[in-house]
Amino acid sequence: MNWQTIIEFLGGAAAISAVLGYLGKKAIDSFAAGRLEFLKNELELLSNEHRDSLTRQRDVYGRVATSLRVFISGHNADSGAREAFHSAYAACWLWAPDSVIESLNRFIQMQEENSAHAGTHPMEEMKKAYGKIVIAMRRDAGYDETSLGDRSYKFVRF
Repeated sequence: MNWQTIIEFLGGAAAISAVLGYLGKKAIDSFAAGRLEFLKNELELLSNEHRDSLTRQRDVYGRVATSLRVFISGHNADSGAREAFHSAYAACWLWAPDSVIESLNRFIQMQEENSAHAGTHPMEEMKKAYGKIVIAMRRDAGYDETSLGDRSYKFVRF
């Protein structure tokens, strides 16, 4: 084997190696760019879904907070108000976390117990339970660092 043949062979191998390296780099770059675009689209989709979910939750929480008035004496507790509460309660089961539903269920349970045996739960306990619902919804709606406690919710009488 002479040196010229070896050099030509190595030159051809180097050229082939360079071409394959270049094509491989292009393929990797193309794959990475496509993957990056895919991940960017997925992140945008998740962001939109989170925003939509938060919007739904805030709508439901507004409805729950408003419809909870059915339990406050002096407020209209007609069939329309009761239906508004039932609708908001059902929506809450779809969109609220366990902490909100647990607070809401505890308050409803207390209402039922008071209805069966008047005075089972004193008014201050009921107000505290009501406040826990509002604070749980507030925390879930983006104010998780709130320093307001369940006793901070004020019941206003006119």
